[in-house]
Amino acid sequence: MAITLNGTTNVITPTTAVQPTGSILQVVKGPTLSARISTTSTTYADTGTTVNITPSATSSKIWVIASGDTWIQGTSYSAYGILKLLRDSTDLMEVFNCYDSENSTFYAKLGQSHCMQVLDSPATTSQITYKVQYRLMSANYSSQFYYPSRDEADFYKNNQITVMEVAG
Repeated sequence: MAITLNGTTNVITPTTAVQPTGSILQVVKGPTLSARISTTSTTYADTGTTVNITPSATSSKIWVIASGDTWIQGTSYSAYGILKLLRDSTDLMEVFNCYDSENSTFYAKLGQSHCMQVLDSPATTSQITYKVQYRLMSANYSSQFYYPSRDEADFYKNNQITVMEVAG
């Protein structure tokens, strides 16, 4: 098992020989949100849930976990929102937050949690940005999409993103 002694700091740094495939090499958590946002648009917008990581090897994989909650409301029987997870400008996955009812005479609201997880293979040693975006699927029935679900500091910390570099 190979190790390296870091100069005068006397810190032992393991080499790749002691970091087998599947080992977690680094973990980075994105910042906590500082405010609730909302949209009535069908165009994707950044939520503020974002994190940067610089992989140490092109063979590394990045395990991305983005979780939190949203609130969607409208004045009729349906409202549909989408959350999207991206690596830089590349779409990785989407989740839908919606409600649908046969009753069109009520003002509906729905809080919903989400957890998006992806094991990504970016094949780079350059900095990568992972982020969550959101939008409405249609702008009818006075629909509005909120991120996070409540406008309270305790809820801001629930919407988060964490990335882990996994040895390839």
